[in-house]
Amino acid sequence: MIDAIKAQERERKAKLSNNLFAPPWKLPATWLNQKCWNDVVLTEDEILNEADPAHAELMAWANEGQEHARI
Repeated sequence: MIDAIKAQERERKAKLSNNLFAPPWKLPATWLNQKCWNDVVLTEDEILNEADPAHAELMAWANEGQEHARI
C-alpha cells in the first residue's frame, strides 16, 4: 500500500507541474474502502503525452527512428 501511495503522489505532482487536473485526495477511509491501492497510475511520460500532444508525436517519431536504426 505504501508503494501505491508513493506512486499516486508522484503522479499527482507530475500532473500539477504540467498544469493538468489532479482530483483532490480521498479521505483515508474512502481510499481503503475503495481499494484505491489498485488504481492505475500514469507514468511521467504518459502524463507528458497527455499535457502536450506534440510531445507524444515527437516520442513516437523518435521511437520509430530507433526501430529503423536497429534493422
